[in-house]
Amino acid sequence: MTAGPAPERALDGVDTRTPSLAQRRLWFMDQLAGSSSGSMLPLVLRLRGPLDVSRLHRSLSAIVDRHEVLRSRFTAVDGEPVQVVDAPAGVVLEHTEANGPDELYRRCLGRPLDLAAQHPVRAVLARVAADEHLLLVEVHHIAVDGWSWGILLEELAAGYRGEIVAAPAISYSDLARAQRERLRGPRLERMLAHWRDRLSGLTPLELPTDRPRPRTWDGAGGVVRFDLPADLVAAVDSFARSRRATRYMVLLTAYQVLLGHWAGRDDVAVCSTLAERSRPGAAGLIGPLVNTVVLRTDLGGAAGFAGLLERVRSRVPVDLAHAEAPFDLVVGALGGSRDLSRHPLAQASFTLLNAPVQAVEMPGLEVRLVEPPLLHTPLDVFLDLTLRADGSIAALLQYATALFDAATMRVFAQAYVALVRAALAAPDTPVRELVRSLPTRPGALARPRPAWHAAPDRATGPAPALAFSGDPSAVALRCGDESVTYAELEEMTGGLAAALRGAGVKPGDAVGVLLRRGLWSVAAIEGIWRAGGAYVPLDPELPAERLRYMAQAAHLACVVTDPVTAPEAAALAPVRVDTSSVAACADGPRHRPHPRELAHVIFTSGSTGRPKAVGVEHAALASHVAAARARFGITAADRVLAFASFSFDASLDQVLPALTAGAGVVMRPDEPWLPTQVPEIVRRHALTVVNVPPTYWAELTLSLDRRLAAALGSLRLLVLGGEAVPPDTLAAWRAAVPHVRVCNAYGPTETTVTATTYDADDPPAHTVPIGRPLGERRCVRRRRGRRARSGRRRR
Repeated sequence: MTAGPAPERALDGVDTRTPSLAQRRLWFMDQLAGSSSGSMLPLVLRLRGPLDVSRLHRSLSAIVDRHEVLRSRFTAVDGEPVQVVDAPAGVVLEHTEANGPDELYRRCLGRPLDLAAQHPVRAVLARVAADEHLLLVEVHHIAVDGWSWGILLEELAAGYRGEIVAAPAISYSDLARAQRERLRGPRLERMLAHWRDRLSGLTPLELPTDRPRPRTWDGAGGVVRFDLPADLVAAVDSFARSRRATRYMVLLTAYQVLLGHWAGRDDVAVCSTLAERSRPGAAGLIGPLVNTVVLRTDLGGAAGFAGLLERVRSRVPVDLAHAEAPFDLVVGALGGSRDLSRHPLAQASFTLLNAPVQAVEMPGLEVRLVEPPLLHTPLDVFLDLTLRADGSIAALLQYATALFDAATMRVFAQAYVALVRAALAAPDTPVRELVRSLPTRPGALARPRPAWHAAPDRATGPAPALAFSGDPSAVALRCGDESVTYAELEEMTGGLAAALRGAGVKPGDAVGVLLRRGLWSVAAIEGIWRAGGAYVPLDPELPAERLRYMAQAAHLACVVTDPVTAPEAAALAPVRVDTSSVAACADGPRHRPHPRELAHVIFTSGSTGRPKAVGVEHAALASHVAAARARFGITAADRVLAFASFSFDASLDQVLPALTAGAGVVMRPDEPWLPTQVPEIVRRHALTVVNVPPTYWAELTLSLDRRLAAALGSLRLLVLGGEAVPPDTLAAWRAAVPHVRVCNAYGPTETTVTATTYDADDPPAHTVPIGRPLGERRCVRRRRGRRARSGRRRR
């Protein structure tokens, strides 16, 4: 049966009807989308045995003849839809051949349909073998709802059996006209007033997604199918009866708890599609007799699941009493601008169909329903539950593929079943405790999310002294064409330590490093520590006057130089050690610093613009490096870019966690890199971790095309710090390279490099947060000049 042109005799508009409010909304959605593909709902039957194709054809034709909505077109008059009902006529069943369902879906599923010129139903019969066929029936949502499928299957089987099927006692148009007469004037206004009050202040449900939300909704979807076993459904029913609730309320409460847990919020609203079949004759009618309502629940407080169920039980009947208010009118009554990137009012949906689909019986045939792929979804997530005849529930979790991976939604489905079981086993346990044991989505932090001031990677004891350590034969450092292994780096740092000791450097002395960018820039750090000194980086590009000021403020005892920088170093300290004269010595001195000894002194500009010295002790730096290594997940398998100038403390985060974990470090040479060069550098060195300033990264992001994005394939972590991260740029980056973890790092130099980090795995909002504390730190908020304590004592 094809959706071909309607008979021309109906084009004069003699038999026109006013569509229902649901049809009006679906028509406008179809016009807005520009395609009907996302509104085509499929039903697939596998027919095994000697099929009488003519009998099947007659049965299908009779269904369309009986139900006027299936032989209607929808034309526009003054911008409004008008239903044109065509006279009953024969239909054509489209025939094809296919190897199986997948081939049939690929060729025939989701083909667009013109509602103005075509009927909203099409059917294809595919021959798989001599005794096996597949029947695909697709109906536009403007003519069918979930309940309608049961009617269609029942009438299809009865017609094939040769039984007489009575025409509906009432037409869909009659119900639509009666609905419009009811929903007007004071009655409609009372309903809308209820929803204005009930949904006031509702904000979008921001679930953590695998990709940033696109600017406009594309409707592309996927589906995860799972079951609620019959024993679990029976337990749900028993618990519902004990609490004077319903199965629907119990399963809805569990869904809202899980959504709130994932989104990290207590105010959760979901859409629910309810059948409107209470009118006489409506139970046997094909058509979209449904409306969408928004059910909002406050999950706050320490209530157990039973307590939350009581909240739902007290609110849902009141809301359902106002469920007839058309959803589009409710949206309009609440006002506000329309966000084209998401479904209005609620971004998650929940439905439960308690009428099980009965077995289809056709003489001589084995008939089974086949689950088709669901390629579209109107919301972020859509949980659709259908009762089976055996007492189990078939669950469909539809999701937007623009936002979520299938793996994420499989975890969500597992978590839903686990939560229902846990809630039934301990209904009075606070839900915040119940959700602790739920499966965690891939890539997410452990749930529940820590408090804003908590630092879960706090060290359990004193951090060990910092030391470069890795496989002796592995490349530790690379800069331009030069590289050294960990064994060679050990010889460089030991040799420098011996040279510094020979020059008179004592434990506690400040040692400046005035070097061109290269391998010695890093080796000098540990070489100074092995000699017992405090590392003081000096940038050769700074004015001589500023360098002298810094040298005097730090009381430099010695400066490490190279042949190019040696002349400038003469005015900075009484002693100089030239790296070109250092002899390799792996067994050089290895000072064991006291925890309170200074590890480094780094100068900031200060609030007045004059350099300000910030000293950091060894215990604090060692603790920070251990925490950063854990937070960033640095291992010997990583290859890390050292991009920052060594006069900034950010350089320490790019070098120390890597070299103390045995990773490889690729240094930017003493030359500028254009942002567009970075992808090729990442590809050439197979870099896994990159840390750059947001401004530089923003230029890189704006230049990304498919080729450059592909070159970033090895990258697993991007760290941004030093400036605010623009949310729109972050969204563009995540769209181009969604596999990369993005971490926003924040911290004044005085707090030991990085104080807080935030994993930007959620869709960016107005600002990108600075996140939670790192390591031994605590966070303190100030409000109007007063300090609010975080409740954690600094060790």
